[in-house]
Amino acid sequence: MIREIIGAVLMLGGMFFLIVAAIGVFRLPDPFLRLHASTKAGTLGAGLLVAGVAVSYTEENLGLTAFVIIVFLLATLPVAGHLLGRATYVSGADFVMKDGNDGLKGVLPRAEASLEARLAGRSADPALPTPEKQKEKAEKARVKTGE
Repeated sequence: MIREIIGAVLMLGGMFFLIVAAIGVFRLPDPFLRLHASTKAGTLGAGLLVAGVAVSYTEENLGLTAFVIIVFLLATLPVAGHLLGRATYVSGADFVMKDGNDGLKGVLPRAEASLEARLAGRSADPALPTPEKQKEKAEKARVKTGE
């Protein structure tokens, strides 16, 4: 009886944090804040949910399996969030800064414009071919082949 109550409290706590993470992903203004919400609250919520299942049920090896899952979550989700945040920063994604200081400026290379702006052809980023560059390349290819 007491195991089921503890398990239910842990699972409810896990669901609460997962809902908070989902709301954060939908409501926060930029990708970095969304990543923060999804990795922090998502990791805690999933870990509490798994712990609640392990406490509630008395299957053989369920405790060990739950422990391994929780360790895996704690080892991989924050690292994945960090790598996604770094890739987002390097790709030039827009972000909201309270004080206007970019702490990574000069530390990591950063694209001049966001991916959306570059794909729309509104950026002078040399890494992305613009329609004009594609036409020039096609013209050069025609000249080389003699067409």
